[in-house]
Amino acid sequence: MADAARLGPGYSTRFRQWDGLIRRPVSSACRIDMISTSGGSGCSHVAARLGVLLANRRQSRILGVDAGTAAAFTRLVGAVPTDHAEQDDKESVGTARQLHAPVSVNLADEVTAAMLTGEAGLRVARPVTVIANVVRPTDWAHVIGPVSRFFDVVVTDWGHRLPGVDFEAALRGCGAVALVCRADRASVEQAMSVARVVNTRAGCVVCVSDVDAAGPRAARTAASWGLVPVEYIPFMGDPGASFVPFRVRETMIRLAATLMGFATDETRHSVAVGGLM
Repeated sequence: MADAARLGPGYSTRFRQWDGLIRRPVSSACRIDMISTSGGSGCSHVAARLGVLLANRRQSRILGVDAGTAAAFTRLVGAVPTDHAEQDDKESVGTARQLHAPVSVNLADEVTAAMLTGEAGLRVARPVTVIANVVRPTDWAHVIGPVSRFFDVVVTDWGHRLPGVDFEAALRGCGAVALVCRADRASVEQAMSVARVVNTRAGCVVCVSDVDAAGPRAARTAASWGLVPVEYIPFMGDPGASFVPFRVRETMIRLAATLMGFATDETRHSVAVGGLM
C-alpha cells in the first residue's frame, strides 16, 4: 500500500478496492482453479503466489490443493508437516473442546492438523492418486470435497490438462478459473480461445506467465480484445521471497481480487480488465 500511495490517490483507491474484494467475508468455501493447456507455462508458480497472497491478506483458512503431476505447488510454497504444538495453544484448545465438543471447529482443527503447512499458514493437501502421479478430478472430489467446507478459499493447481480429456472435468463446479499460458503470441491466442468457452460457465482470467522472457506485447493485444481479463505476470522470484517487485505484487493483488470477485458471485469483470503497462 505504501508503494501505491506514492504513485498517487488513484492507485491507493484501486488497491483498497482490490484489498476489499480479497478480504470479502464468505458464507461458504470459494473455489479457485488454476489450470493450463500446456506444460511448463508456470501454472504452479502462479498458483503458489496466489495461495500465499490470499493466506497473507485474508488471515483465515486457505487451502491449496496440489493436483499437478510434479507436485511443484507443494515445493514452491515451502509446505512442511503441520506442527501441532505451534498450531494451537493447548489450554485454549482444551477449553474449546469442553464448551463446544460437538461443533465442527474441532473437526476442522483435526482435518487441518493432518495437512502440510506452507508460507503464511497456507494449508496444503495433495489427493492420493491411483495412476502414477496423475491427480484425477474424481480424486479431487473424493479427498477435497468433504473437507473443503472447513476453508474460506480453496485454490487448486491442476497444472497441465488437455481439453477433451480431463480439462472440463477438472473445472466442474469451480467459481473462478485462472487459465495460465506462456507469453508468446500462439500460446496467448490459444488460451484466449479456450477462455472464451470457459468464461460462459465460470469467471475466467487469462494469466500470461512470461517464463520465456517474451515480453507483454501479445498479452496487451489480447487484453484489448475485451473478451476476458488478461494479466501479464513476469516470471521471477519464489512465492515466499521477502522482496517482490512492485509490479509483480500489483499484478498478483489485482488477479486475486478479480478471481475472488468471480468466486463470490460478483458482477463479472467488475475489476479492470486492463492494467498492463
